[in-house]
Amino acid sequence: MPAVIEGGRRIKAWVFVAVLSYSRLLYAELVRDQSVATWLGCHRRAAQGVIRLADKHGAKALNAACERALAFGFSDYKTAKGILKNGAIGLNEAFDFEPAGEAYQGRGRFSPTHH
Repeated sequence: MPAVIEGGRRIKAWVFVAVLSYSRLLYAELVRDQSVATWLGCHRRAAQGVIRLADKHGAKALNAACERALAFGFSDYKTAKGILKNGAIGLNEAFDFEPAGEAYQGRGRFSPTHH
């Protein structure tokens, strides 16, 4: 049985996890029951956070922030929000996301087979 400690006592708890399909952002929330009302509330709160970001920064900026986060292997809401907050979305063009050069693919002067 899943349980967490709250106020010095064990209580039943579950983790609701959703991956938002378009942005691929991850949302997680600790809940105390598995009722339909709780389930619907979790879905609503997961979407509301992303909607607020789009309202505040614009859909284009949110898409750019999500692309930047995903390019670095992150898919959580907090990362996308931080990118928007810090204005780092304009940096997408500054990075080359192509595969690494030959020095990092087992060839080149640092590979074990280099003479």
